[in-house]
Amino acid sequence: MDCENLTIHTIVPFHLKDRDLSSSDIWYRELHFERGHHYHISAPSGSGKTTLARILYGLSTAYAGSYFIGDRHAKSLDAGEWSRLRQKAFAIVFQDLRLFDELSARQNIEIKNELQKSSSDAEIDEMLQKLGAAHTAARESRLLSQGEKQRVAIVRALCQPFTWLILDEPFSHLDAEAARAAARLIAEKAAARKAGVISLQLEDDDFFPYSKKWQL
Repeated sequence: MDCENLTIHTIVPFHLKDRDLSSSDIWYRELHFERGHHYHISAPSGSGKTTLARILYGLSTAYAGSYFIGDRHAKSLDAGEWSRLRQKAFAIVFQDLRLFDELSARQNIEIKNELQKSSSDAEIDEMLQKLGAAHTAARESRLLSQGEKQRVAIVRALCQPFTWLILDEPFSHLDAEAARAAARLIAEKAAARKAGVISLQLEDDDFFPYSKKWQL
C-alpha cells in the first residue's frame, strides 16, 4: 500500500463536534503529511491530541470527514490491512505507553521486534544505551519509573520498520537532556528509514527541524 503521503480532510472527532474549533489548524481543515518530513502539533489538554493519534494509527473511526493513506480511505481498510500497516508502516509511542507490567523492558521491546526482526540485539542494546536505559533491560516494567518506561516505549517503536512514526507526548516524563537524547535517536532512525514523524505535544519545542507546526 502506498504510504508516502497522509491526508486529513475536514475531519473532526464526534465528541468535539459541538465545540468552537475555529482556532484549530487541524479540525475541519485539509492537511497533507509527506514522508521524510517532521511535523509538530501542539495541543492543550482536552483538545483531542490523543484522539488524533488514535485516528492516524487506525484505532478510532469515531470522526466525521476523511483520512487518506495514499489514495486509500482509512475507513475502507479492513483489520488485516491495518495489522500489516502497523507491522511495516506505522509505529507509535502512546501517551499511556502500554507496556506489559509483568514483562521485562527487553521483553516488551522484543515482542514488537519479533514480528519483523527489523533490529538486531546489538541495535536494541545500542538504542537503550543512547537513552541511558541499558540498566532497565532485565527489570520488570512495573518496577520502572515513568521516565524509564517512556525510554523503553520509544525503543520499542523504533525497533520496527516504519514509514510513519506517531509520537503522543513522547518526552513528558523526561528532563530536557534526556528528551534531547531521545529526539536525536528518533531523528536518526527516522532519517535512516526516510520516514515521516508526527509529534503531538502539549507545548511547542525545538527538538526536531520541523517542516510544519500546527496548533490543535
